[in-house]
Amino acid sequence: MLIGEYTAEGVEAYINSQSREIAAVRYGTHGDLAFTVAHGYWPGELGPGYSDHLSRNKGEEVFVLYDETQNPKVPPPQFQFYRDGEYACGFHMYMYTWSREVTGPDAALVQADIEAAGIRNEAQRETAHLKSLTIIENRFDLALPMGQILHDLLPTALVHGH
Repeated sequence: MLIGEYTAEGVEAYINSQSREIAAVRYGTHGDLAFTVAHGYWPGELGPGYSDHLSRNKGEEVFVLYDETQNPKVPPPQFQFYRDGEYACGFHMYMYTWSREVTGPDAALVQADIEAAGIRNEAQRETAHLKSLTIIENRFDLALPMGQILHDLLPTALVHGH
């Protein structure tokens, strides 16, 4: 259900003002990239494991960057890449105290870059995250429009709790 246009801060305020658990997505485009940003309640609706088969057509690629900033357990950001409807590869973007494995049948797409950047042994969470983002940007020619994602008004829809 479309609820209007919101900034990241605005949709978080909207979600916090509700008396029920809701999840919303803000969405937009940047060049030939379409993106969504999820906000709010996620268990059973959003997050890792719920991205399978997002790309269904030959030649489609889906990149999932999952960063759960409000979880008190603070899991690391995760990256997942899907091609033609199938999981290709993924990894935790902070491997030092989490999984050090690059998963998926196409793990070799990023494996050498991760080793060269020293992400497995990087003890500083933010440094590992930034190195991982650099690998993703370079390997997949992917650059997220951070200003647009964080500050611009974007169409927003409820995806849970409406």
